[in-house]
Amino acid sequence: MRWGTLRLVEKAIKQVVPNGVNQLSARGAHDEVAQLLGVGGGAPVLAGTHKWTDAHGHVVEFGGFFITADRGVAYSYARE
Repeated sequence: MRWGTLRLVEKAIKQVVPNGVNQLSARGAHDEVAQLLGVGGGAPVLAGTHKWTDAHGHVVEFGGFFITADRGVAYSYARE
């Protein structure tokens, strides 16, 4: 879906969501994540979160992910 869920959130709350932050960090996978990803405990992973907030600072969307060391990620942004 174009623009992901953010556009659906904006449509539902009838306002533009002006603020967002992505955080990425390399770390060792804790046991639960390691098991889910099929890697050993402590294996290197890229962990990421995104958080979008409205004009009042209320969180309207939050998500996270883990990526194993044999994968990559790329971001490109363009707002109309």
